[in-house]
Amino acid sequence: MPLQRDNPAARLQALLLELHTTHPHEQHRQRNTAWNAVCGLMDVQPESPAGLQAIADTVRLPDDVADAISAHVEDEEERDHLLESLPLARSAMTALASRQPLLQMIETFAPGGAVHMSGLVRDLASCSRVLQRATPSSVLTDEELDRLRTLITELMDQVISTNLDADVRLLLITHLQKMLEAVQRVRLGGRAAIEEELDAVIGALTRRPESVAQLRSTGLLDKIKAWADALNGILSVGTGSAQLGQTVMRALE
Repeated sequence: MPLQRDNPAARLQALLLELHTTHPHEQHRQRNTAWNAVCGLMDVQPESPAGLQAIADTVRLPDDVADAISAHVEDEEERDHLLESLPLARSAMTALASRQPLLQMIETFAPGGAVHMSGLVRDLASCSRVLQRATPSSVLTDEELDRLRTLITELMDQVISTNLDADVRLLLITHLQKMLEAVQRVRLGGRAAIEEELDAVIGALTRRPESVAQLRSTGLLDKIKAWADALNGILSVGTGSAQLGQTVMRALE
C-alpha cells in the first residue's frame, strides 16, 4: 500500500523502501550504483540535469527532515528521540553521492539488507506521523499531477501565442518551466515545491506593475487568475494552502 503522507520524512521513507523492493537481490544491489538506482526510480538519466537535480534533492532529504521536526517539535528530548537514526540517513546519502553500490548504501542503515526492519525506516515513520499531525498533507495522485502538467503547459502555450513584450514573455516562461520541473520532482520535493513556484510566479508579476498592466491589456491576466485558482484547487490541503490561493487572487488585482 503506497504511503499517503506528504512530508520529507514520508518521502525519504518511501524512497528507501522502494529502492529495497525494486532491487531485492544482493547481486543487483552490488552491480548497480545507488546513484543509478535513484535516477531509475525517478525516471531520469543519471548524468542529465534532471538526474543531477534528483540526486541533489535526495541528498538533501535528511536535512529537510531535521528542519521540519525542529520547526514542529519544541521538546528537545522528543526531538532528539525522533531524529536518533538520522545520522544513518546522512551516511546513506554520502554513499549515494559518492556513487557507491546500492548494496553499500543500504548496508549503512540496514545491515543484512533488512530495510523494512531498520531503525531508520521506523524512526522516519514516527517523524512522518508527527509532521502529518502538525501540517496535514497527502501525496498528489497521478491524475492530479497530469492535470497540473496540462494546466502549466497550456498557460505556457498561451503566453507564447500572446502579443507580449519579450521580457514579460521570458519572465513567465522561465517561472512556468520551473514549476513544471517542480511537478516532475514531486516525489522528492512534495507539493510544497510546486506551491513555492506558484508563489514565485505571482511574486515576480507583482514586483513589476508594468507587466501586470500589459497582461491586463491583452486579456491574459484574467486567464492567469483562473489558472492560479485551478492550480490552488488541486494543491489545497488545509488552511495554509487555501490561503495561498486567496493571496494570489489579491496580489493580481
